Amino acid sequence: MVGAMKIKRELIPIQKIISVACRDFMAFRGLHNFEFQDGINTIVGGSASGKTSLITVMIQCLSTERSRHWTKVWNPYISEKPSLLEMRFIADDKMHYIRRVMENDNTTDLHLYIGEGKNRLFYRDGEVIEYLGKLKPVFVVDHLEAQRSDFFYWTRGKTAQINPMFTKSKHLIERLNSHLPLINNSISNIEIEGRDVYCRYKDGSKVHLAALSLGNTKLIFVLGKLFNILTRIDEDDLSKVILIDEIEMGFDRSTLKKMNEVFNKLAEDYDCQFMITSRFRNGRRNPIRLNRTRVPRYYNLDLNNSQKRKYIFKNPPFTTKTISSWGSSKWKP
Repeated sequence: MVGAMKIKRELIPIQKIISVACRDFMAFRGLHNFEFQDGINTIVGGSASGKTSLITVMIQCLSTERSRHWTKVWNPYISEKPSLLEMRFIADDKMHYIRRVMENDNTTDLHLYIGEGKNRLFYRDGEVIEYLGKLKPVFVVDHLEAQRSDFFYWTRGKTAQINPMFTKSKHLIERLNSHLPLINNSISNIEIEGRDVYCRYKDGSKVHLAALSLGNTKLIFVLGKLFNILTRIDEDDLSKVILIDEIEMGFDRSTLKKMNEVFNKLAEDYDCQFMITSRFRNGRRNPIRLNRTRVPRYYNLDLNNSQKRKYIFKNPPFTTKTISSWGSSKWKP
């Protein structure tokens, strides 16, 4: 009797993203082109400038889904015009060019070119979906607060049960301890006691991870998540593109500056490409500046205690001017 042989399909890691173009997609109106460098790329912009939209363009270009429901804040403003998404990237040491046309939630056309010159391959529609399924996905770090389970999860009372994958990873803790003091001057190292994680300060005191301040807790989350990704990339030959969105909330500028230096070093050490959204440009490597590309309709008339008020929101910075029908127009809250 001959046993069945299980065939393992070899997946292809994505090495880097070269450029992205989009037209009439989410926050972007008209045609926009973006070029990326090796290592760190910082997508800089204020609130509603299109930072998350640009990250979404990259994710959507590589998606194997033909249709998806958008839950982003730009969904109510989607135009009736078709959206065009294009991206050039390197995988298997070959140039890839993908072109996706979307109408609202649905992909209507897909083209993929692989290689250059006479040996260039061309795929379309279903063939593209099949090929995209062979690519190892890029890493996305988005809204880190929702990913605490990577490190610990809450139990009864005020204690925290540490995720076993975190406590058993000696290599991860060592990497964390080698970089944590570079960002935070008060922390010495992280220690494991059973299934609990403690933070040791330089004055000798020790605090449970769950009892740290929000800023220090999130700093450990960011570094822990990052080193977890880098370890997997190194060990399993995964895609070397990491998209990081919305991690700055809760950090001061001094901490962000030091974190940026650590990101630069890690990009060189691990030969990875980072796409990081940021509100700040100073000190950032390869900054890509986004201006507000669409102005949402933030004009409302409201009744408050039977008094008619007019709220005007400017872009950006966001300032509010309140005009009361019975008060002075010079008064501002």
